[in-house]
Amino acid sequence: MKKLKMSMAFILILQLFHMNVSAAVLSNVEVASNPDGVVTVTGKVLAVRESSVEFYVTKKTVDTAFINDDNLKQNVIYLGKFDTDRDGSFHYHFKLPLSTATGIYTAHLSPVGGDAVNRDFKFASEADLAALLDGINHASKSNLITVILSNKENMLTDFTDFEKSGFNQSLFCDFVFMERPSAGFHDVAEFMKVWSRAVAAVTLLDNRTTVAEASDIILKYGADLGLDMTAYQLFTAGLKESFSKVVLSETFLSPGAFIEKYPKILMNAKVANVENKWSDLKRLLIVDYVSEYALPLNGEYSGLLNKDAVFQDMTGKDLSTIALVNTEFANSVNRQKQKETPVGNGDKISRPGGGGVISASKPADLVNQTALDHEGTAKFSDTGTVLWAEEAINSLSKAGIISGDGNGLFRPNDKITRAEFAKIVTIAFHIYEKYTDVTLSDADYDDWYHPYVISLYKKEIIKGISENYYGANEYLTKQDMVTILDRIRKYINLELSEGTEYDSYKDWDEISDYAAGSILTFQKAGIIRGDGTGNFFPKNCSTRAEVCKVVYQLIRYNEFVTLKERVK
Repeated sequence: MKKLKMSMAFILILQLFHMNVSAAVLSNVEVASNPDGVVTVTGKVLAVRESSVEFYVTKKTVDTAFINDDNLKQNVIYLGKFDTDRDGSFHYHFKLPLSTATGIYTAHLSPVGGDAVNRDFKFASEADLAALLDGINHASKSNLITVILSNKENMLTDFTDFEKSGFNQSLFCDFVFMERPSAGFHDVAEFMKVWSRAVAAVTLLDNRTTVAEASDIILKYGADLGLDMTAYQLFTAGLKESFSKVVLSETFLSPGAFIEKYPKILMNAKVANVENKWSDLKRLLIVDYVSEYALPLNGEYSGLLNKDAVFQDMTGKDLSTIALVNTEFANSVNRQKQKETPVGNGDKISRPGGGGVISASKPADLVNQTALDHEGTAKFSDTGTVLWAEEAINSLSKAGIISGDGNGLFRPNDKITRAEFAKIVTIAFHIYEKYTDVTLSDADYDDWYHPYVISLYKKEIIKGISENYYGANEYLTKQDMVTILDRIRKYINLELSEGTEYDSYKDWDEISDYAAGSILTFQKAGIIRGDGTGNFFPKNCSTRAEVCKVVYQLIRYNEFVTLKERVK
């Protein structure tokens, strides 16, 4: 740090900088002082590498246009210059003279050859800080708030959260006294850390605090609460949101309880943030945090044939607490147990992993089925929520291609796995064949879906997510649904005509290259449409209703083409 000799010429040069048009631009500049009297300046000079920044400090009320040789010393408190790092960033400290009074000051900064910026900052004198510390150390719970408000200008902090309507000042005082040493705070910095912790804890305990507000509080006070902010900044946006939700569900008996509960909070946040990644959920619950959640893995769960279906069913649910995880686990186990229990006569049973899709013991018998009955009556009690797909669901159900859960429900909005989809399409388009000479790493002979997946694999309709891996138990994306159906369309030699009008999807750029051609073909033929907003959402998971609708549309198209051929 270089402290420059005070001169009017130097000031004039700095004032002229902001009139230049230059490539050197100051960015993200922040200036703040701490209770030790140290002023910290951070930021970056853009568009240049190693550079220098010159600056001077005045009271905020000073109009720099009227600074001259006669009043220079009384208006300019500090002059300085520093070098940036190689990437243009800077982080440096300096101290104002001991005689500097408490108040608001302005730092005027200019990169060499660049535009100037001004930043205001609060500063408290050593004497005022000593008075603040004495007042805090001798305050009682009843007058602590009065002492704080009377020293507001000396605290060098943001009072926005403290002064928010409804802020529980009584609880704040309790928290401060919990952490005030018996001999009093050693310095103002120690008190300010407790202040931050108490403000954060009170705000996070307020049931009016939103998730977004909680995220702001964590970002602002996380370091004082004991959170590793470097690690926190590496969280994904989804994990940060889940973290905030879990924090709001917790109760803190003291500010220090936050860091004590941090491992549990992070654990719950990770589980709540798995979204559609059921395999991650399974790993978290039965491997990483098996002792923490203590799920009854030796109970009814152990007797299921398709245990993965439990975690598939749990994804998308509210899993923000241990209690909610245990409840959803029990419900999902029960649903899967019912699905694996025979529900009909003859050879039609709901086989493990089938997701409610009929598994006939003689799939070849279905090859002789003819056209669908498009006048089928409603069979399920929950398809009223998807009226646009109801005809498709009823028709496919009557044809024996799909079925419900055995309780009169179809669960149309549930996500569908790639294995379940393979079964539907092999039956629907009569391309089922039993092969015993081929397996994939995730489609072995013992897997219920093996014959359906291999039927598609042998015909080169599916290529898998990677070599020898189909991703049978992963959810089917919308773009993969259309891509596989387009390959089936080509396999059965079905030509699709182009419609006269269609609009390109707004999110076309999000469609993967391998799926773009198929999606365009189906869109032009009128088999698929957007969501009403002009988007396709290619990487969203397909629902049972969506699959039924598109499969049904393609079957009807095939029937129409076949009928025309007969007429010829």
